[in-house]
Amino acid sequence: MQKYVFLLFLITVFVVFPNSAKSQNQVKMSENEVIEKTKKIISEVIEQSYPELKTAKIKVKTFQSESNYFKSRFSYTRYLTFQKLQYLLVVNPQVFIKNAPENGIRAIIAHELAHVLYYEEKNRFQLFGLVSLADKILRRNLSAKPIWKR
Repeated sequence: MQKYVFLLFLITVFVVFPNSAKSQNQVKMSENEVIEKTKKIISEVIEQSYPELKTAKIKVKTFQSESNYFKSRFSYTRYLTFQKLQYLLVVNPQVFIKNAPENGIRAIIAHELAHVLYYEEKNRFQLFGLVSLADKILRRNLSAKPIWKR
């Protein structure tokens, strides 16, 4: 009887729920794969929803976080040197490794692009208050714990 219970367990794990076994050993994505996948989604969202950002220079980099998956900001050095602003959208590779729904990823990227559009439409004086967000202590305190764990 125990053999049949064990056999039924194995069949359930590997046949009925094949993805559950895979989720324990997620395939890692390289940093370049994450960046390229993010860039592709960004260009699609810009094409569909933000045509005014077609000429904006948006760089994509990765970062690690337990509570955030995407963040966007403008280049502080370009801001301070009065050059044309460039923007940075950073992505946590875990969003792809954990198989987040693609529509959810698109929605979050659209949200981040809304920030980029805001930066693009404002002048430097109007953006001055946002420069304080560069302070690492403030940012560390804001993102130390997810809101639901505070």
